[in-house]
Amino acid sequence: MEQALERKPAGPQAASAAGVQGAWEALRRYLESRSKDLCDEVRHYPTPIARCDVQLTKLIEHRTHALELLRRFTAIETGPLSFTAMRGFVAGYASSDDDIEAGLVARLNATLKGKPP
Repeated sequence: MEQALERKPAGPQAASAAGVQGAWEALRRYLESRSKDLCDEVRHYPTPIARCDVQLTKLIEHRTHALELLRRFTAIETGPLSFTAMRGFVAGYASSDDDIEAGLVARLNATLKGKPP
């Protein structure tokens, strides 16, 4: 059975766990911020052209994607946070055109594999 991240291993494992934890937290902060920003943007979108506006449709798709990732992220954090759970999150990641998000997921994936980000 895999150890939860709350335990502090010594030596290289400690550095690895700290790197993974840092990448995980950076991704969480970004997803929370991005979800909030997209919700606000949709909420304040001008209404006269909203029904036929392609930009609004794309904005709603981005918001849906960000909220779904945040939902999956939060579901993982409700249990013991383990490398296995994080690897499952990365494996199920559906890429988007958000370069920052993709970079943070790549950083998490690299740290999980023990490679420098």
